[in-house]
Amino acid sequence: MNSHILVCPGDINLLNRLGGKTVVIRLSDFEDVTPTIERAKHLQLDIKCIALHSDIPVSDIPFNRDWEGEPLAVFAPDLGNLRDFIKKIALLRHFNIRFYLPNDSGGCYTSHRILSSLGFSVAVLLNDDGVNWDALCDLMTYSLLGLVRHAPIEPFQYVTAQYDRNRHTDYASVYFEDPTSFLHLDGEGHVALSPDELRRGSFIGVNVDEIGDLSGNVEYVKRIESWRNFFLETNGCAYCQGWRVCLGKFAQGRKNNSSCKDFHVELMDVVEQYQTMKDKNKTVWQP
Repeated sequence: MNSHILVCPGDINLLNRLGGKTVVIRLSDFEDVTPTIERAKHLQLDIKCIALHSDIPVSDIPFNRDWEGEPLAVFAPDLGNLRDFIKKIALLRHFNIRFYLPNDSGGCYTSHRILSSLGFSVAVLLNDDGVNWDALCDLMTYSLLGLVRHAPIEPFQYVTAQYDRNRHTDYASVYFEDPTSFLHLDGEGHVALSPDELRRGSFIGVNVDEIGDLSGNVEYVKRIESWRNFFLETNGCAYCQGWRVCLGKFAQGRKNNSSCKDFHVELMDVVEQYQTMKDKNKTVWQP
């Protein structure tokens, strides 16, 4: 089976090799967005989204009307100047966009709340050792149980849509990091199974031209089954009550701060409350 979404740079030579594939195209130059979209459409690529990685705040990004309606994932260091951002809202209302902001941004999730309250979908970028778990829990509660209308905040909305107490719920797809769904390419078409492995040059030994059924690829199978290794530890993540939604994502920082456990347990509890509330809101037949 070859149904993976390919996360790749916008290199013209690489895109020419992807004939008809579904892609997430990584870009860092704003001027490349429009021509890359045009090129991808010409090549009949299915654009899952353009992942635009910015080193300047959202408020300073020169959004182009040509991007209107295109699926955009904008990664930025912070929201920036709110007054400047508000000037862009009229334009951005027509965009199909989600903002990805780090968990350690100066406002400590304030920017996520602001964007969501203004009607823009936003995702929290989480890292292993710098999460303010208490603040993240407050944001999660606001996202799922808050009474004020707002846009989705990820990964919470994803979890509510996928959560089943009888199985694992992996929210890595929000960040294009689930290797059962996403493969990551460098400019030459080498395949990695996560953004981190791509940065480290850790590839699975196949080229994009050779991608097919990966069930026989040893490195791929080893990677997607790696969660089982947690059960070999006598006192590890697999024995945590929050395992079903965390799946060991924060194992490296667990020894220094075990608050990830409290957060994920609370997440499951709030998600179950949310799902119960939605069930009660079902429309009942009328005479």
